[in-house]
Amino acid sequence: MVLICYNINMPFLFIIILLLSPISVLGQQFKEFQMPNSKWRGVATDNFYIFYDGNNRDLALRVAIQVEDLRNNCLESFGCAKRNLNKKARIILYSSDNEYKRLVPHKDAPSVTHITPGRESIVRVNIFHPRHSNGLETVESSVAYEINHVVFAQLCPTGGPDWASEGCAMLSDSSHKDRWERKLVKDASQNKFWHFEQFMNSEHIPQYDSDKAHTYFAQAYGLADFLTGPNGLGTKAQFMQFINDAQIIGYEESLQKNYGIRNYEELQSMFNQYIEKKIALKNEEKINGQSQWRPAAPIKTQPTITPMPYIVPTPNP
Repeated sequence: MVLICYNINMPFLFIIILLLSPISVLGQQFKEFQMPNSKWRGVATDNFYIFYDGNNRDLALRVAIQVEDLRNNCLESFGCAKRNLNKKARIILYSSDNEYKRLVPHKDAPSVTHITPGRESIVRVNIFHPRHSNGLETVESSVAYEINHVVFAQLCPTGGPDWASEGCAMLSDSSHKDRWERKLVKDASQNKFWHFEQFMNSEHIPQYDSDKAHTYFAQAYGLADFLTGPNGLGTKAQFMQFINDAQIIGYEESLQKNYGIRNYEELQSMFNQYIEKKIALKNEEKINGQSQWRPAAPIKTQPTITPMPYIVPTPNP
C-alpha cells in the first residue's frame, strides 16, 4: 500500500550513523550501522537504509540481498535504465506491533510505503503481522511489493495516483495473481466498480481491509493489467508516460495521446470487453460439468469513492 504525503511542514529526522562497517554477504557488499542512543541498527545498500531492532539482523540482511535486484528489475519492467534514487529510501522492519500501528493510518496493513515528493520514501513493515506469521506471505514478499511503490514514485515526480501505483505493484506480485483475477471478474459482474472518471481522479484508498477497499484494489489491478498486461493495450513504459502526461493535461487527453482512446466512456466500453474475455476464459477452465461462471448483469459502474481522512505519518526513525 502506498501513501502519498504533500506539504508536510515538519522536518524529517537526519540519519546519524554511529558505526559504519563493511560486510560481505553472498558476494554483495553492505555497510552496517547503529543509531546513537537508539535501539535501531541497520544495513546500508546503494539505495536503501534497512532498519531493524532486536534480533532481526538475519532478516535485515536477507532483505538487503534482494532489494537492489528487485528495484532494478522493476525499473527494467518500465523500460528504464538502472539509476540510483536521489535520496536513499528507508525500509523499517518493526518487531513491535504497537509501534508500527502508531505510525501508520492503515493499521491492519502488513506493510505501507510513505511517499513524499522530493523527499526519501519510507517503507514500513510489520514483522509480526498475522499475514506474515501464518504463511500467507513473507516479510520479503511485502518488501518486494512496496519496492514497486518506491520505483513508481521515482518515475512519477508528482507521486502519481494511488490506483496506478497499487495496480502496478499487484501485477508484479505473482503470489496473489489468482486472488485478484477472481475478485476482478466477480466485482465487475456485480457492478461494484466505480465509473472511471471517479475512480481515476479519486484521492484516497478506502479504509484498508474493507469490502470497498478490496473492490478498489481489484479495479486498480484490472485497469493496470488492461493498459499494460500481455493481452492489454501497451507496455508499462507507455503506461508511465500516460500517468505522467495525465498529471499535466488530464486523463482523457492523456488517454487520447497515449492509447488513442477518446474519453472515459470509450475506455469503459473497452474495459468491459476485456472483462468479458476474462469471464469467457474462466468458463473454458470449468470442468466436470460445473456450472459456468456468467456475469449477473451487463457490467456497469457505481458511486464515487468516499474520501478517507489521511493521517500524516511521523518520520521515525
